Amino acid sequence: MICYRNNLNTTLTTSTVITPKQYILKELNAFVKAFSNVCVRYEYNERADIHFVEVTPSGIFHDSEAYIAWESEMWDKFVAEYPRESICFTSDDEQDGIENAEFTLRGIGYARNESKAQRPAPVRRKAKAQAIEYA
Repeated sequence: MICYRNNLNTTLTTSTVITPKQYILKELNAFVKAFSNVCVRYEYNERADIHFVEVTPSGIFHDSEAYIAWESEMWDKFVAEYPRESICFTSDDEQDGIENAEFTLRGIGYARNESKAQRPAPVRRKAKAQAIEYA
């Protein structure tokens, strides 16, 4: 799990047209088009005041240099636009997973038909998430 918290005591100098959640959704839509073999889920934890993004498969999250570069750039842009917000990137193999995904995005190459033996055990799934798939 990689979490970023921006503790800058600054204010936005430009007017923000979209909310942080809308911004993240826009960026994740572009991400699943560029990385077509991934699935991402999003949750905002109000109590912790953190936006969570879960990326699967975990091999992309842990080993892909292209993904790591994307995540770093995404964080830089997010913090520049929303300096008082925090974002945390995680994968499905983490201990503390997303509990109530607000949305799920799947790339066209994401393997949805894996056998149960190949998939990691689900992590505390409570609410049904809105799924958005690309053809």
